[in-house]
Amino acid sequence: MLSFIGEGIWKKCYKGVKKSVVDRELYHKKFKTVIINQQKLKSKMNSIRSYNHKLYTISMVKTSLHAFDSKRFILDDGINTLAQNH
Repeated sequence: MLSFIGEGIWKKCYKGVKKSVVDRELYHKKFKTVIINQQKLKSKMNSIRSYNHKLYTISMVKTSLHAFDSKRFILDDGINTLAQNH
């Protein structure tokens, strides 16, 4: 997950989360709140899937934002990180 704001630009990337959920629910302010407060945010998503050539509508709940990153080491200030095996 990635979110940054610059001069006239706002970039956000979330893996495994539908674009409609990202546009509707996930903002930079919410991203910062989750990181600082060490929270987990779940979002409800609807999709159409095919099983054995039959179409079904599925409603699923996924973790859309999470403060844990298994490939980074978080320093004591809670913001700065180092790469794994630094």
